[in-house]
Amino acid sequence: MNAPVNNAPDNSTPGSVDTSSAGTSGSDTSSASYACFCQLGDLLGASDFLRQTRHQIHRNPELSFKEFATSELVATRLEEWGWAVTRNVGV
Repeated sequence: MNAPVNNAPDNSTPGSVDTSSAGTSGSDTSSASYACFCQLGDLLGASDFLRQTRHQIHRNPELSFKEFATSELVATRLEEWGWAVTRNVGV
């Protein structure tokens, strides 16, 4: 199942923000560029899972450009969440 690619925030996407006034009256626009991504509150229920994943990655360090176990872990997690994954890119 391919997850939709949404580069433009809209109000129907969970976690999106209204960017219609971004860039006006000296407001901070850095958060507007990330509006289509999940927000911290979206991850609160997954804190144990994310902690375990972080510990697994840090218990098994890999050299730069040789992150085979890490890339496998990330690819597996993304597939579990319904994302389409292309493996062995850049090998």
